[in-house]
This record gives sequence, C-alpha cells and structure tokens, in this order.
Amino acid sequence: MLNAALKIGQIGDILDDSGAVESIHYFSNRNFSDFDILLVKVSKLYKELTENFKLAHSLEYARIDAFLDMTKTEFREFLNHGGLVLLFLDQIPMEKPVEPVTAFQLRNENEFSLLMLNSDDFDFHTKVGNEFGQLGDLEGLQAYFKFQYRFLWDQVAGTPLFKPKKGKGYAGFKSKVGKGWIYGLPQATRRPFVDGGTLSAIKTLREGIYNDISLQIPGWVERFLVGDEEKYAVLKKKLEKEQKLLQEKILENEQQLEQFLEIKRLIFTGDTALEQVVEDVFRRIGFNVSVPEGNNDDLNIVEKDFTAVVEIKGITKSAATSHAAQLEKWVSSYFADNHVEAKGILIVNAFKDLAPKDRKENAFPPDLVKFSTKKEHCLMVTLDLLNLYVDFENGLVTKEEIKVLLSTTVGILSYEPRFQSGQEK
Repeated sequence: MLNAALKIGQIGDILDDSGAVESIHYFSNRNFSDFDILLVKVSKLYKELTENFKLAHSLEYARIDAFLDMTKTEFREFLNHGGLVLLFLDQIPMEKPVEPVTAFQLRNENEFSLLMLNSDDFDFHTKVGNEFGQLGDLEGLQAYFKFQYRFLWDQVAGTPLFKPKKGKGYAGFKSKVGKGWIYGLPQATRRPFVDGGTLSAIKTLREGIYNDISLQIPGWVERFLVGDEEKYAVLKKKLEKEQKLLQEKILENEQQLEQFLEIKRLIFTGDTALEQVVEDVFRRIGFNVSVPEGNNDDLNIVEKDFTAVVEIKGITKSAATSHAAQLEKWVSSYFADNHVEAKGILIVNAFKDLAPKDRKENAFPPDLVKFSTKKEHCLMVTLDLLNLYVDFENGLVTKEEIKVLLSTTVGILSYEPRFQSGQEK
C-alpha cells in the first residue's frame, strides 16, 4: 500500500511544483482516484465555487448540478480507496459564498461539503497565532510549511490537532471519511519546493496513519456480525448497487440535457456560436446546407426545389435595416455566381441577453420590414426556429412543411408551436 511512488495532486498553489506534484482543479474531469494524496487549499475551493456561480445561467443549472454530483461521487470514491487529504485552512471555510437557491444545488454548497464534511459538526472562534504545543507526527510538516492560525476550532468532526501553546481551541483536525482521512491544517506561511524533504514529511505522515495498528481492521472483523449488523450489511450492498445504477442514469440524463442545451443556444448566443447551431438545426431537419467560404453570407440552403441564402445575427437589441441590406447583397451575389434566384432569409436572435418572456420590443422594426417585404425576404427570430425544430423532432411538422413556410413567407414569419412544453413564456 505504501511505496516511494505515491502520487500527489494539489488543488491550489501549496507546493512550488517541479513536476513531482500535479496541479488540478476540483471542478474538472480529472479522476481523483489516480492520486494517493491530495493537497487542497480552502481559498481555491472558494474561488472555484464563486467562479461557477458567476458563469452559471439558469438554463444550465441542471447540467452543472449533475456535474457537481458526479464530481462529489468521484471524490467520495477517492476517500473510500484510502485517499489522504491535507486541507490547508488559509481562510475561514463553511460560509456559503452566496444565498442558496432551491433549484440550484451548487449554491447550497461550501468548501467543506465539497469534501464530504458536514459544516454543522464544526464551530470556531477568531484568534490569530503561530505557536503550538507538541505536534508529534505533524512536526515534519511544520518544519516546511511554518503554520499559523487565523481561527481556532471549538468543535470538530473527528480529532482536534494543533493545540496552541496557550488558550482554548485547536488550529486543526483530522477526520476519517470512508476509508480515507482529511487532515485540516492551519494556514501555511511558506510554499516549499517539492524536494525530498517535503515529500518525505508528507509520506511519513501518511505512513503513520496507515501503519497505526489501532486503525487497522483485520479482514475477519467484517465477517463477524454483531446484533442485526447483517441487515445493514445487506442494505449497504443493495444501496451501492442502486447508487451505481442511479449514477449511470444520471450520466445518461446528463447527455440528454446537453443536447437540449445545445439547441437552446439558438436563444442566448450570437456570432459564430449562433451560426453553428442554426446550421446544425437545418441539417438535423434534413436540409442540404453549405457554408460559403470567406466574408460572405452565413449559410446556403440548396434543395432541388428550393434555394435560400441565410444571414444570421445574434444581437442585444432589435435587428436593423442594415442587416436586411447585407442579406440582399448576398442574394444578389448568389444569383451572379450561380444564376439561381435564392430566397433571402434573415434569422435573428434579438435581445439575446434577455429571457424570451422579457423580450417585449419588436425584433424587426418597421423600416426593416418595409425594406425586406419589397425584396421578398423571410424574417425569422431564433425562437421560432427552435419551436419548429422541437415540433419536427416530435413529428408535429415535416421538413416539407417547414420548406413551404420558409419559401412562401414574405416579411415576418409567424409560427405557433404545436408541442406543449414546460418552457417559460
């Protein structure tokens, strides 16, 4: 179990990395169980949490929470494999960075809950210092990190550590979680280089933990059942099996949600991202789509009985007549190059930063509509394209019907969705 090739990872700048220690993020696809020891900085966990809050859009809550659940499950597996966490308490943990949101689990998390610790089991008072009593097997770490504390624990889950020379409380703790251990350490005032001495101090601590006779459990103990322990042992196996099946269903569901999110990019993106998803939607419906090279129209639809030149805009306000004029330029260029009359279609994600229900103004102002009507353009908002696609996927409208709608519409296309979804209006 113990050897010179222990793999160490760090979440936060704890060791001056020279390649012997891998720096990772908590919120990532990195497999925690690849490591034997993880060094974690509380401030880094806090930063990752708050960054995810800022980036999170309500449309992505379910996806982010599914990823959170998967990440916490993998961290729990790391501990159940006997992993050791050295948690550097460089700031006060457990305080929720933002107000909780019922429909968004991530906003109910804190640094401790990410590590499978219950913050209700801990209590502290503010006190600053750097003098400790006897540290025992922690002396090696103290020599390299030179710990100081900014608060002292009055209550911990597990065993308190780092007793100050004077006063009440403790500056650290150790908690057994599953088959692994979490050591809460005071703030480090040094960031030591990764050398033989530093690694040796960390490995010595781990060896002390797993070589402690009092902590080792003989194999026969698990088979020696007491009272109604068998009932709980059977239940554990049943729950573990259900957990595995549930995790598989969560991942499958996550893949489905990813597909919906991809389509919903029609209503919150712009520029290249919007062009890509519009192209994908037309392809999925079955249209033959080509993307012109160079600074030209965004895409062309080329069918035997229907040709269209499509201009796509994602903007924070309404469309402008200049957008329609640009479209007409591409229509004229297409005729000059191919001798084919093409239908001009302007697809706009207007007021893209607002939810659809809050888009009160017209996406196409009167002067644009007047210009496009003369040119026989089809004007379309991306929400209508989204509804058309949803109806197509559910067999409520055909490709041929969509083609007729696009080819015959002059001015603003109006489409009433047929699939009754739970979307916010």
